This record gives sequence, structure tokens and C-alpha cells, in this order.
Amino acid sequence: MSVEIVKEYAETLAASIQKKSFDQLLELFADPFEVDASIMGNSYQISEKEKLAKFLGNIPAGIQISINKILDNEDGTFTAKVAMGIGFMKMPGKWSINLDDKQLIKKLIIR
Repeated sequence: MSVEIVKEYAETLAASIQKKSFDQLLELFADPFEVDASIMGNSYQISEKEKLAKFLGNIPAGIQISINKILDNEDGTFTAKVAMGIGFMKMPGKWSINLDDKQLIKKLIIR
């Protein structure tokens, strides 16, 4: 598992959200997978690709996402430090990414 792969996955996730196109992104998820998201005070647990695409598709149009840094947590997980927002108002966030032995995303935590 490498920081470069996780950086590529985080960039694909960001681009997919911004373009509202999820086919390429969904190929990066293992079967089974788990997504745990906490956005604007609401929590979501997702384990189906169709529901994940619908969830990500509901993120407001025009959102801008910047990947600032990828951290190797040295426990098999990686953290992408991100900034998300519309216009000049961006809020910090983090995405924790766990890969399986095939380099596919088995767990994604969005905060």
C-alpha cells in the first residue's frame, strides 16, 4: 500500500464528486466495502455501490475539493487532508482510507 495509490484514489473521489460521474470511482471499491460519513451533523453508513453513488451525487453541485496532504498512519490506513467548499469558503476535512490486499478501498471514512 502506498501513499501514491491513495493520493490517486483521493483525487479520483474528489473529481467524481465534482463531475457527478461515479463509474470510475466505484471500480476502486472492494466487495464488500464500508463507507462511514459524517457530513453537516448527519451520519451515514453505506455498503452498496448504488447507494454510494446516490449519496455522493447528493453533494451540492459546485463544490470544490482540494487534496492537501496524504498521511500514512502506519497501521494500514491512510488519511487524506482535504478542503471542501463552494467559492472561497472551504472547510477542512479528512478522508480515512483503508485498502485491502488487492489495493481496493475496503473502508472509507469521511469527516
